[in-house]
Amino acid sequence: MIRISAAGVVLAALVLLAVGTLVGVFVFPVTAPPDIAATAKISSVPATQLDITDDQDATLAITATPERKVAAGMSGTVTATSCASGGRAISGRAGFSINDVPIVYLSTPSPLWRDLVIGDQGVDVESLQNELKRLGQEVQTDGRFGSDTLRAVVSVAKDAGVSEARAWKTFPVSRFAWLPGPEVETIRCSAQVGDQIAAGGEVAALPPGIAAAKLNVTPSDAVSGSRVVVVGDLVLPVDESGVISSPNDLAKLSASPAYAKYVGDGSTSTAAGGHARNAGAASDGISVTFRLAKPLKVYSIPAAAVYAVTGQKACVVAAGRPVAVTIASSQYGQTLVRVESGKRIVKVALDTSQARPCR
Repeated sequence: MIRISAAGVVLAALVLLAVGTLVGVFVFPVTAPPDIAATAKISSVPATQLDITDDQDATLAITATPERKVAAGMSGTVTATSCASGGRAISGRAGFSINDVPIVYLSTPSPLWRDLVIGDQGVDVESLQNELKRLGQEVQTDGRFGSDTLRAVVSVAKDAGVSEARAWKTFPVSRFAWLPGPEVETIRCSAQVGDQIAAGGEVAALPPGIAAAKLNVTPSDAVSGSRVVVVGDLVLPVDESGVISSPNDLAKLSASPAYAKYVGDGSTSTAAGGHARNAGAASDGISVTFRLAKPLKVYSIPAAAVYAVTGQKACVVAAGRPVAVTIASSQYGQTLVRVESGKRIVKVALDTSQARPCR
């Protein structure tokens, strides 16, 4: 009688199991799970449409003007003043009095320079109307000094304590003191109660203004197109060199909290002949967001779907046809493209090895 040990039985079973498994693999191939099988057959993918502004962190370099001043529009004796070193001068409020006549602060991009009568027109009139509107007055900003503008001037003056304003038939420029922004720091008070002052004399000193503003470095990967810089609530256009060229926009920037902080940190550098308080402190400029002026419509597609790339020009295949595109940017395996024809695409092909030229 042949005896088979328990160990031999186990070994024989293992051999038979292995042989069966190998036979099963060759005779009955294993089917891939449905999700894996489907993935292997993908030949196209959706083109996801996006609106981008291409926000970039940047720094705005500032060239400052000399200190600015609050000037008296008339001669006489200073009989009252609200000026304080490190205080605030606020448009629409009386800042000081000369011969007991309250003088009202008024902010415009450039100083108002003439009395205005009904029918006068000009950029200065429109600047006045814009500020009156900002102060809550109902007035058209049409650049023409009419009865509604006069009423608004009288209303602002009366609210500031000028009782004689109710009799005004014109805009008397001498009753107002120019401010370069709606609310500006007074860094020095030049006239005290009892001082004699001439028309044009300095009543208070203001921080330096802005002579020029330009991006320190224009981001190299920025999407091309008209662009702006965003500083707090301000949105200011810049040219292709990253320069803010509009005097009105420079005036808005100089009146912004961001610039006040910049000056307060002692970070200004002056234009030739100017003087800036604490100039030379360690700051390269004002932090801004550099973005497209208008959102750009693009498609996000895999980099593999893009072919015939020359610079920013490229091609994709959509609906079986070659389509010319411009590359906006690429990152993390995705490419953002703009369809040059403006037509909408839904899907793009992944295999472009046999694709025809698109140009």
